[in-house]
This record gives sequence, C-alpha cells and structure tokens, in this order.
Amino acid sequence: MKKIYGLIIASLIGTVPAMAQHEVECDFTSISSNITSNTTLSASTLYRLEGCIHVTSGNTLTIPAGTTIMGEKASGGTLIIDRGAQLVSQGTAMNPVVFTSDQVPAWRAPNDWGGIAVLGYAKNNQSNSITLSTNRDCSVTGGGTNNSDNSGVFKYMRIEYPRYGLSMNSIGNGTEFHHVEVLNAAENSLELYGGTVNFKYFISVNAKRSDILATHGNLSKGQYILGLRLDPLAYVSTGDLSNGIVFANNNDAGSNYASSAGADDGHTVLSNVSLFGPGYCGSTSYNSNFKYGVLFYHNAGGGVYNSIITGWREGLRLEDFAKDNADINYTVNASENTYYNNLQDYNPLTVWPANCATDIDDWMLGTSPSSCRQRNNQFSPTELGLSSTICGDFCTTSPSFVLNTSASGYDLAIPHYNLAADLSNVFFDAASYRGAFDNATDWGAGWANYCIEDISYCPEERRVGGTTGIKGMNMADNNGLILSPNPVHGITYAEFATEQAGQVTVTVVNSVGQVVRTLSHNATKGKQRVAVSTDGLSSGMYIINVDLSAGKAAHARVIVK
Repeated sequence: MKKIYGLIIASLIGTVPAMAQHEVECDFTSISSNITSNTTLSASTLYRLEGCIHVTSGNTLTIPAGTTIMGEKASGGTLIIDRGAQLVSQGTAMNPVVFTSDQVPAWRAPNDWGGIAVLGYAKNNQSNSITLSTNRDCSVTGGGTNNSDNSGVFKYMRIEYPRYGLSMNSIGNGTEFHHVEVLNAAENSLELYGGTVNFKYFISVNAKRSDILATHGNLSKGQYILGLRLDPLAYVSTGDLSNGIVFANNNDAGSNYASSAGADDGHTVLSNVSLFGPGYCGSTSYNSNFKYGVLFYHNAGGGVYNSIITGWREGLRLEDFAKDNADINYTVNASENTYYNNLQDYNPLTVWPANCATDIDDWMLGTSPSSCRQRNNQFSPTELGLSSTICGDFCTTSPSFVLNTSASGYDLAIPHYNLAADLSNVFFDAASYRGAFDNATDWGAGWANYCIEDISYCPEERRVGGTTGIKGMNMADNNGLILSPNPVHGITYAEFATEQAGQVTVTVVNSVGQVVRTLSHNATKGKQRVAVSTDGLSSGMYIINVDLSAGKAAHARVIVK
C-alpha cells in the first residue's frame, strides 16, 4: 500500500500521530492478521507486520532469501512463532532475510517494533511454562517437556531496531539456528528462556541491555559469538543495567549458586566469544550504566571458554555470591579467556565458599592441581592482534575481526581449552584460537552488515532482477544494486555482490547521457560496498552503472540534492 495519503491527511487535520509522518513512503504488503496456514512470502515483495502477528500451531511461515519484513512502529509490530509452529528463514550468505523498522532511514531507532518471539515445547524451570509480558506489547507463553522440539530454521537473518531482538522461550535443540545478526535492540539481542536450542555464528551490535541473556534453566550451547557495544549511548539505566552476556535465573536474588548443574539451575555453555565493551576503543569515561562483560547471578551456572572480554567496567562478575558452595567447578566456569583493557578484570569477592580455592584470585589464577580452579586465563596482553578498523567508522571502512596471530601480545602458546566436560559435546568445534574469528575467515562476510543507518528497503530505490549472467555477477539484496543514501548530498554507497574477483567500473551518468564521473574498484568475491562521491555535481537525477569488462551489469537511479 502507498502511505503518501497519510502524510496529506496529517498536514490537513493534524490528527495522525507524529511517528506516522516518518513511515516509509513506498509500496508494501501488510500482515495484519495471524498466519493460520502454511505460508510462503515472496522476496520481490516488501512486507509490514502490524500488531502481534502469530504463526499458529501446526503451521509454517517460510521466508525466502532476500525478503524484507518491516515492523510497524505505531502498533509495535511483532512476529510470534507459537508452540507447534515453525519459522523457516531461508536466507543465504549473500542474500539474508532482513527484519527492520518501517521508519525512513533518518528516523529509525531502537524500539521501533517488537522483534521476534519464538515459543517452544522444551523444558524450563517454571513448571515448564514461562509467560513473557513485561515491557512487551504481546504477551507470549512457552514451555513443555520436549527438549528436542523443533521451531524451524533461523539462518542468515538480520534483525534491526527492535525492542527485543530474538526471544527464544523454551526452544528445543531440534531447531536450526546459525548466522543471525541483531542490531540496535532497545533491550536484549538474544534471549534464552529455558530450553536447549544450540547456535553458532551470532552477532549483536549495540544492544542497549545485553547481547545475550540466558535464564530460567537454559541449557543451550553457543559458539562463535560477536558482541559489539561501541556506541556510548547503547545502555539502559534500569534493572541489571547494560552487560555483555548475562547468566541469570528467575530473578532469585536471595539464592546462591547451586551445587550442581541441572535444568533447575541452568547451565549455558559458550565458547569463542568476542565481547567488545564501550571502553575497547580507548574511552575511560563511558556511562556508569555499562557494567560487566560476563555476569553470573541469581543462582545461575554456566561456562565461558576460549573468549576475549574487553572494554568493560568489569570483565567477569560473580554476583550475590555470599553463601557456601559445595562445588563451584560444575556450576560456574571461566577458563582459557583473555581479559583486555577492562577497568577491572574480575570482581574482588570478599566472601568465598570453603572449597578447593582459597579465594577468587586463586580460582581465576591458580596453577596448582585442583578440579575447580580455572585454567589459562590471560590478563592484559600487549595487544589482541585485531584490526584498527574495529574502532573506525563502519560506514566508511568495513570492520575486520579476523586475527593477526603474528602480532605481539596474541599468545598462541596458550592453547584452546577442550578438556572441560562443558566442551565435550560434539556440538563444539575444537577451534585453536580465542574469540569469535580465526586469522583467515570472516564468517560474517556478505550477510552481516555493520552500517545500516542509511539503507532504504523501498522497492522504488533498488533495481530488482535476476542474476545478470555477465561474468558470474550476482547482485545483493533481492538481486539488485542498492544505492544508499538516496537522495544523497556527498557520498552514496553502491552495494552489490560478485561471484568472481576482478575489476569493476562504476560510472555516473547525467540526465542527458554524459558520463560525469568514473571510478574503478578491485572486487574480491562476495559482497561489495563502493563509495561514490557526488561532490561538485548539480542537483538532479543521475544513473549509476556498475560495469564489468564484458559489459554493463546493473544500474540504478540516484537523486543528488
């Protein structure tokens, strides 16, 4: 539907809410009622969720690669996958499924829509029934007795500007979950309430509360996780404030850690995590509401291994830890981690249970044989072997997270820790490095995006077509060339993808067919993002062509202001 009429009415009678004035002005298909039969969306259609939309039990919603679904801000649009239903996201490495805000680029912000809530039949510690309703427009309930429950396929997905990113309530390990990115969530990027779902390749960018919350008896396993909190405003001032990963349990502040790992207590295990807090890029004056890289509290257990925790007020926090604990080794584990540039690497507990370690220093640093002491934690290395692009402008220079393992300070002599019972499950890869990325492969290439502020998802502002067939060039996002921002004053970015490396020529053509600007780009295989300057050009409409040596591949219009 076209939304221009809403702007006209607003200007005449002034009764349309202010937020409606910033909705996208392009054709879309509304999803305003529950999905009660097997349904497949189309990548050539832009959709909008309006209100609390349930995929009801027994039905599957299938979303092809390249599909974009907006959440309506006015109604808090939310997608809910009921117990017994499935979501099958069929995104690919070059063509992800995108969930985003229905606001125009300049007005998009965290909390624009509700997010995605998935409800399963796996166990939790609330008599196998958890209802999520606090600070939500849609009350949702999950839980059951089937830890192998299958809620579908969540792969190559990007979730932008939600209140809650992906809320997984009692989801079973029959669910496929990998290559998911959540950006600019007003609350948590990933929530694991009970359940056993396992996941790999997860990215959280500037969530305001937590990158991951694992609670209510969660027993998930996760590997290859990137959490970025470099926005100085990405924090909240209520509740447990802003942390990287939180292991919690029912908000039971009066309990100490349990004496053994089990479904009642929760025992989430994570390996190869990179958590970049607000201090990573050198700031020491970030808001006091930023707290801990990893927080264990409220009777929760769990383990974090082979990870990098950097730039936080405190790297590791063991909270409400004041009572006797029979055996900390099987409930809380933090081994083979590197702590770097935190104001304090771990909290100086004054009360410690009478077990195998004398105090928290001995537990974190102890080298004498003991079943419960943590192994090979590294503190304050000279450097991490990471690219300086992590602290740059993601809209002008794409960040690189792969390791430079020859850099001084990155200690390969400290091996991957795979002796723990936590990591004995076949789910975990024996990766011989710390953090989310190795020194060769960027597993976020193509589908992940760290600069989304100016992307327009309106069909009128992107050329839609099939594979061009010219030297194997295949365009990104609905197989089209995207120009963003558009209209532009200064630099617009041409986004596309190619299946072969080689030289790409980009030309700017004015309204009478004259080439007014030409630039070359040495493309590697995969997604490309080329800056095209419009400085010095007169206002008006231009065509930007992306050419290969064999001929024209694609073109799109740009308006220069």
